[in-house]
Amino acid sequence: MHRDYRLKVYIAMVSLLTLGGLIWLVTTCPLPRFVDVLFIVGLSIGGDLLRVPIPSGGSVSVCFAIDFAAILIFGSVSAPMTALAVFLCVLVQSKPIKVAAFDASQVFLSTLAAALTYQGLGGGFAPSIDLVRSLIPLLAATFAYFVVNTLLVAIVITLDQGISVGKIWRANIKWVIPNYLALSPLGILIAIIYTGPLGPPGTVLLLMPLFLARYSFQQYSEMRKAHIDTVKALAAALDAKDSYTRGHSDRIEQISNILADAMDLSGSEIETISYAGLLHDIGKIGVSEAVLNKPGKLSEAEFNQIKAHPDIGADMIKDVGFLKGVAEIIRHHHERYDGKGYPAGLAGEDIPLGARILACADAFDAMTSDRVYRRALSFEQAKTELIENRGKQFDPRVIEVFLKSEKEIRAIVSREHKEDEHIC
Repeated sequence: MHRDYRLKVYIAMVSLLTLGGLIWLVTTCPLPRFVDVLFIVGLSIGGDLLRVPIPSGGSVSVCFAIDFAAILIFGSVSAPMTALAVFLCVLVQSKPIKVAAFDASQVFLSTLAAALTYQGLGGGFAPSIDLVRSLIPLLAATFAYFVVNTLLVAIVITLDQGISVGKIWRANIKWVIPNYLALSPLGILIAIIYTGPLGPPGTVLLLMPLFLARYSFQQYSEMRKAHIDTVKALAAALDAKDSYTRGHSDRIEQISNILADAMDLSGSEIETISYAGLLHDIGKIGVSEAVLNKPGKLSEAEFNQIKAHPDIGADMIKDVGFLKGVAEIIRHHHERYDGKGYPAGLAGEDIPLGARILACADAFDAMTSDRVYRRALSFEQAKTELIENRGKQFDPRVIEVFLKSEKEIRAIVSREHKEDEHIC
């Protein structure tokens, strides 16, 4: 309830800021012709309806090129035009009014920030744009739009879902930057052609590369989603073999993500660790079920079978291109910080950081889960084990981060275990 209240307050503040900006523009700036408004709004709606979802949440839209063109043609008064297009588009999709208000407001503020930046730095307007003299204003305007847009969206996702702004930024930034870099030049072309002899008909011709850009974003996004689905399918195959540990890989992924994010790793590093968390035990597919589900103590030969699963798993995926880097994390996630682990007996910093993170998450979840050979430990008991074994089995830095992230991890363990009980 508290989170919902903060979200409503934030949306209200952004909306009020937009209203203030709108009143300022209407009272100080000359309004564009109705036909211009109609054309730009129509193009913006078309671009906004062609948004491409990205794997970590949110979406990429090709309509930035149109927004940018509007800035170069109309200056600050382009902000209401782009906002109106988004507002109408969201309403057509039957989304709640608060969603429409926020989406329109963040586009309004992003466009206004970009326009004021461009004008403030002396950028020229179409069709008389000197690309050499206006290069810095153009880059600055693009950057201003990018910062305001991504920051406003990241904050609303944080308030809505409880995910840190830093994590959202790192997860999505590599998807958004190419969008802006690719579409800025197209926006310049649209502005020059729209205000030149070719006018609106010539501008329509530029829709083809715009749609091709959208298609490119969509294909890339679908490819990444296919990668994630493949990893989850492999993890599901392990669950089918060893149903007693159902949900274990999902929890390892989530806990590892929390630890990696708290250690300020890059988005690509977190993604690699996420894949490794889902697939860390995939090598157990090559281990006998009789050994996996044996209730008593394992013989030396049986334990050697278990110890082989990191190598088996790493060898299974080492040649899969998009899992580059995952194989070595899987291979070494049972190494110990003191060098007494397996399979290679690596110690300290020689163990890949992702494997050290995974070792902590894996051991903790194993201790707090029921297994065929013992009952689960409590959260506090498992935490004590981690603390007592830091510097021995576990990287002290990872344990320190674990303790600082205890609230988030406790919520995951509690939620997932309740779901497991419901399934049973």
